[in-house]
Amino acid sequence: MAVSSAALLCKKLKGFAFENAYKHRSVLELELEGHKVIHSIMDMLWPAIVSRGDPRKEIKGHPGTPFEKYAYGRISENYRRVFESPNEDLPLGYRRCQLLADMISGMTDGFALSFERELRELRC
Repeated sequence: MAVSSAALLCKKLKGFAFENAYKHRSVLELELEGHKVIHSIMDMLWPAIVSRGDPRKEIKGHPGTPFEKYAYGRISENYRRVFESPNEDLPLGYRRCQLLADMISGMTDGFALSFERELRELRC
């Protein structure tokens, strides 16, 4: 953008947006709420993922609590299929992290809010 005739305008607009929009209290509160929701979902899904053991091998995890079974079942079937695929060469820990990251990154804001509320209300 530096060679463009609009470079100065672009620079000024970015500065204005940063100072007046991205630092605005309502924007910061929304970011904090999103941070809280994402962490809450991760905290509830991680034990459900870990309880599964290694689906590629005969190594089984603990049976899991009813909540962990429910939470794991709420993870997208497409993401679970990749995680449970027998021909993956990635380490189990990496695949667990990938499953969690895929689930989180595939959520819209509205879905994340309702999903977190659903899990939180059902968690013992």
